[in-house]
Formats: sequence, structure tokens, C-alpha cells
Amino acid sequence: MTDVSYDSDLHIPLVEGTAWVLAVSEESVWLQAESQSACGSCQSTKSCGVSTLSKFLGRKDVRFRLNNDFDARPGERVVIGISQSALLGASIIAYMVPVLGLMIGAVGGSLAGFNELATVVTALSGLIGGFALSQALGRRPDSLERLNPVFLRRADGIVFSAEDCPSDSGSRS
Repeated sequence: MTDVSYDSDLHIPLVEGTAWVLAVSEESVWLQAESQSACGSCQSTKSCGVSTLSKFLGRKDVRFRLNNDFDARPGERVVIGISQSALLGASIIAYMVPVLGLMIGAVGGSLAGFNELATVVTALSGLIGGFALSQALGRRPDSLERLNPVFLRRADGIVFSAEDCPSDSGSRS
């Protein structure tokens, strides 16, 4: 992983989030992003499809590594940032490219004069092709490098004990 330093003088808009420090070595720090979901505080929790889906699929912990150039301590909460434009670009690649593939397949099948079933098959082929293209575009080194989070500051200046950190015992050091 290539580590990116953030120059606050550049004033690049960042999407901020908080993370727990799980483990620390001389060169690296392992972090776990805090899950931020509005589900539970919303008035429509019982009738919301997103709430039901998140309960069914469960919570996925996101863990990642940064350079330890900020003297991190296990159990500490820190604020990290990702470039807003990089996140928007990744979202467009992940969501819009497959949808465009679906639409191109559907329109192409229809314009070719295919029957309804064949048009659906070409639309699904376009969707699968769109997923493959979005995977290829998303795995380019420049795309991945732009999505690397950067350390911004400590959260509230509060340090917790490593036992309070929301992780399994096998990931601490």
C-alpha cells in the first residue's frame, strides 16, 4: 500500500470519518473504521428496507493500515479523511458503469430487433460487462492510491484502553 500524506495548505475537500487504532508497530498502524449508520435513530426503522437489509447482512468491519507517523496508541480514536473527489469518482465507477452497461445492452438488443427474452439477455450481458469494467477500472493503481485514507487528527483527544476497542482479541498487539 502506498501511503499518502495530506498537506492541509492545499485545502482539498475530504470526507472525514473516525477509526479505532487496533495495533501499532514502528512503521504501521492498523485501524478499524467506526460504523456510521443512521439506522436506529430514524423514525422509519421498522418499515425501512435499508434497516432490514443491514440487519440481515450484518455489520462489516473495515480495517486498513496507515504509516505510523502520528505516534498512535492502541485503543485511540482518530479522524481520517479520504478525498471527496476520489470517493465520488469511485462511486460513479462502482454504480454507474454497470447501470450504463445494462442500459446499453437493453437498448442495443431492442434496436437489433431481438425478441423480449433476447433483449433481457443482452441487457444482463451488458450489466455483467459493466461490472467487469468497473472492477478493472477500480483496480488501477492510480485509482487505489487516490482512495488511501490519511490521518487528520485525534478524535476529541481522548485515549481509551485497548480493551475498550471494538475488535476481536486476535487482532491486537
